[in-house]
Amino acid sequence: DSLQASRRNVHLRLTLCDAFTARGLAGLARPSSAFGVTHFGRSADLCEAFINTDDPVPSTSLPLRHATNFDVTAAASRASFVPLAGDSLHSWPAAWYGHNLRAVLRSTGALARHAPLGDAA
Repeated sequence: DSLQASRRNVHLRLTLCDAFTARGLAGLARPSSAFGVTHFGRSADLCEAFINTDDPVPSTSLPLRHATNFDVTAAASRASFVPLAGDSLHSWPAAWYGHNLRAVLRSTGALARHAPLGDAA
């Protein structure tokens, strides 16, 4: 909240791909009230979370309260997804996002625009 008060002319967009939301054992024991579920995205102007609900990583499959949530578990392109060696389906949301980035940016407002260095003050 203090971040929002201190910034001028800054638009904060936060994109999370299968974010780990637990903070300590309490977050693992009570995932629906885990820190990330209740806090991630709170200070952003726009927060989007891409999740899948069937990967083996704990505390990554619930929607976030302060985000627009996209469940990509059943996306058609998953049938051809092959995780990197040693990885799991936890990487699927990041892979989906990377493959579909342009469409996601268009659907949530506009393509990202960045100020030249030195102009962001």
